[in-house]
Amino acid sequence: ETRVSIPIALNQGQFDALTSLIFNAGRKSFKDSSLYNKYIKLGKIGKDYSDGISAEFMSFRVGADQGGLVGRRERELGMFLRGEYTNK
Repeated sequence: ETRVSIPIALNQGQFDALTSLIFNAGRKSFKDSSLYNKYIKLGKIGKDYSDGISAEFMSFRVGADQGGLVGRRERELGMFLRGEYTNK
């Protein structure tokens, strides 16, 4: 089962950031991630968790060959935490 369940209401920036992340990384990768299992699935997305969420976003599938992935994760994180929408 690769269904992803989000147990709390998201604001538009959070929804858009997770949609981008899941679309680009794949549903199974997202469901298996620490970001999902330690934070999203447990509903831990408020300001108290922003440091952990930031670290998880920035490490999500970013390897040695980043190919622009760091910039994408930074934009997704800005959407998720602050509702910021920026272009490259």
